[in-house]
Amino acid sequence: MDMMQTLRVIPSLTLILHLYAKNLYRYIRKRKQKKVKMSLLLYQRESYIF
Repeated sequence: MDMMQTLRVIPSLTLILHLYAKNLYRYIRKRKQKKVKMSLLLYQRESYIF
């Protein structure tokens, strides 16, 4: 592989990785929020039972 080709490829790769990481982070945060809500609901339900 040529040096110029490598220099041309690297920025696009970093951009793709950056976008992927951002989307993954957003997805995980959404999942966590849902999990937190679910656990809060379950906790309330359990406290009603006991």
